[in-house]
Amino acid sequence: MIAPVIPSAGNVSAQGGLNSPAQSSFAGDGYIRINTPALPAVTSNPPAIFGPLFKPPLPALTPIPSLRIVSVNNVAAPISPFLNYLTPDIQINANTPVNVAIAAANVPVGTIVTLRLSSEFGAGTRRSTATRSPVP
Repeated sequence: MIAPVIPSAGNVSAQGGLNSPAQSSFAGDGYIRINTPALPAVTSNPPAIFGPLFKPPLPALTPIPSLRIVSVNNVAAPISPFLNYLTPDIQINANTPVNVAIAAANVPVGTIVTLRLSSEFGAGTRRSTATRSPVP
């Protein structure tokens, strides 16, 4: 329980219930945690863990930033990549530089995006660029 005030509630229980009437066994006990500035007069089984009032994390009020590779050398990337060498998401064969199209959502203009490129053979490399004007 998390609240600025928890009145004396009486009893709180987190005891395990009966697993199966035929087996006559009980599930394990749970935990009770009470976060409030003032300790309430509560009887609990098992004994409660008391702590100070805190603010639990809330869902983000703004959408979460995301990046996605749209295409490499004009070869469309899948929406949900497999990320597996045995079944590559995109296959190209080029000895010259290729274009990599990236879509960004909820990323401020001017943010530096760094791509780490790797190959099954040879050393990997990194390339960076700044995001441009948003697409409506």
